[in-house]
Amino acid sequence: MNVGKRITVLLVWSMLLVTIFLYPVSAQSTTGDNGKKTINLVIVLDRTKSLLQTDPNKLSQEAAKLIVDLMVQNGSKIGLVQYTDKVTDRLDIIAIKGQDERNKFKAYLDGLGVPNGQGTDISTGLKEGVSMLAGLQTLENPVIILLTDGKNDLKGSDRTLDISRRDLELSLGIAKNKKILVYTIGLNADGSVDKDMLSRIAKETGGKSYIVAKASDLPDIISNISTDVDQLSSSISTGPEIPGKAKNLFPWNKLLYSLLGIIGATALVMFLQKGIPKLIENAKPKPLFGKIKLRVINTDTGWEEVRQSIILAAYGTSVTIGKLADNPAGTLNKIVIARNGQGVCLTNSEAGSEELSVSVNGDKVAPGQKVLLTDGCTLRVVVGVESIKVEARFSEF
Repeated sequence: MNVGKRITVLLVWSMLLVTIFLYPVSAQSTTGDNGKKTINLVIVLDRTKSLLQTDPNKLSQEAAKLIVDLMVQNGSKIGLVQYTDKVTDRLDIIAIKGQDERNKFKAYLDGLGVPNGQGTDISTGLKEGVSMLAGLQTLENPVIILLTDGKNDLKGSDRTLDISRRDLELSLGIAKNKKILVYTIGLNADGSVDKDMLSRIAKETGGKSYIVAKASDLPDIISNISTDVDQLSSSISTGPEIPGKAKNLFPWNKLLYSLLGIIGATALVMFLQKGIPKLIENAKPKPLFGKIKLRVINTDTGWEEVRQSIILAAYGTSVTIGKLADNPAGTLNKIVIARNGQGVCLTNSEAGSEELSVSVNGDKVAPGQKVLLTDGCTLRVVVGVESIKVEARFSEF
């Protein structure tokens, strides 16, 4: 257990003991499921023309695909809204029964055209997303993830500020009534994002707001949202309040000591409140970022057996070349891609094999050596005894 967790546990136990001392109550125990939860999710994407400058590599679409990989379990439901100053398109909510539905959803994202909207009205995208979820017969952990790269701009639009404000208030009211969490992401590359509006939408619905300076920060934000949503959906419902035991005579000396203890614990919490979250956040394992375009070639026949583009985040914090190449049993399983404090690295853990050649950008990777993968770098692995050659290119986002 790291320092931050030990301090947190100590403080919680101290406050709990003080509370029990002052107000004894009947015990009540509950348990929760820490596994991934099924959710009802709508992704709301800004599709205005400004994305051509703020997100030229279409990383917001890759982030939406990452949401599908990290958050959408079998049994979940998912839909999509595209908006400018109006809803330009939507993909109705579908039930996810397996990988086929996920792949179809991601293929739809790959097929999105060039953003060309002029005006922006965040409320129109939010309104459509809330309406889609509210229209379901039953809601299970409803969530909206809304992404924009700017603020409301109604120049040339047939919408007015009054209509926009009305739709925002209506949407927030329905979201709060239906307990729909809204997470907002502002891609603030040009400094135009309306932080106050995004913060208000998230705060009033129980979600969180994130502001990022560049599109390459999006994978970490999606990972944080995924963890947060799962923790919230796993939270325990509060049971009926159990009143404390009434006392006619109160031990004032014990009250004084207890109050001093509470004041001391509160002061310590205030002193450490900035450090503890940072310690805990730094201790969280970070998923892999980036994408690999990979080819697997049979060197005996010269045939290409596998060609695919893979988002690494779905594999957690590390993955082997063998798993990426659909060949986990052989020597390829000894070549590991993992994330550390520097970034994404490749390690050759196959010692003493003359039948294995591993290189990054043409430079050989020796057994036990770790190499940092940079944007656009090439990977090459040749396993002579298995007649396999893997060629790949790593891209950051």
